[in-house]
Order: sequence, then C-alpha cells, then structure tokens
Amino acid sequence: MQAPFSVGTTPTFELDRGGSAVIPSTSGTDQISASPQYNDYYYSTGFVNGPPLNARPSAPTGLTATGGNHIVNLAWQPSVGSVPITYNIFRGPAAGAEGGTPIATGIASTSFNDTGVTNGSTYFYFVNAVNSLGTSGGSNEASATPAAPSAPSVPTGLSARVG
Repeated sequence: MQAPFSVGTTPTFELDRGGSAVIPSTSGTDQISASPQYNDYYYSTGFVNGPPLNARPSAPTGLTATGGNHIVNLAWQPSVGSVPITYNIFRGPAAGAEGGTPIATGIASTSFNDTGVTNGSTYFYFVNAVNSLGTSGGSNEASATPAAPSAPSVPTGLSARVG
C-alpha cells in the first residue's frame, strides 16, 4: 500500500488495537512486524506524537548565547514541522538590529559556533527555521560578549628557603 508521505521525510508508525498501542512508535522504517495474536488485523499508519504533514516549521525556542575567546556558542531547542528542517543564524551589534541577511544558512543541528567575532564586542542573535514549506518566525533574542580568558591570579602565601 502506498502511504501519503512526502519525499525526504521519515515516517513514524505505531500499531494500534482497540485504540491502544500494541507496538510503540517506530521511526525510520516502512515496515512493522507483529506476531499474530488475533484473527482480525486493522493497520493504519501516520505520524504519532509528531509534526503534522505539510507544516512549515515553528520558531526555534530557548536560544542561548555564550561568549568565549573569539567565539560565541549558540544553542536552541528544535523546531517542529515537516522535515528536513534547517536553521538560519542572524547576528547584529545591538538588540533588534540583526538585519535581514543571515550570517549562516542551512544549519542542520541545533547549535552553532560563531567564530567571526571580536573579543570585547557584544553580539545579538536570533535563529529561524526553514523547510520546503516555508520559514518560521524568529526565535527569542540572545546576546553574548566574547572575551579572552582571564589571567590566573598571583599566588599568595608562598615562601622560599635556602637550603
């Protein structure tokens, strides 16, 4: 039987009997095997606890930015929508001034390391999600100031002995 799946998506299947899961959600396969227990079988397939088919992605949430030495590490929660979903990263010098051109596109993970930064400058970021059906709104805004590691403190309480 041909299922109504979009090319490039990974379907999720669950085998139900009387409204209860007999075999829990199985992703990444197009076949379910079940041991015969009853004479009547009724199977249906579809997404289980997942995104609806043909949905543009939701906006990423929980964006955080952490400054390091000539780097800002970004991380966020994944978007929900038809897969595959990629992300665009926007950066600006002030709150709300990220501009309309992303500094990175097609990011497949939920993290990004921005190495095009200068220590001591504060950078502001937001992320949006993209799939074949559209682009989400922007995530929350996050900011960070990269900085060189601080020098270790001078030891105290030392003494020297000749001998």
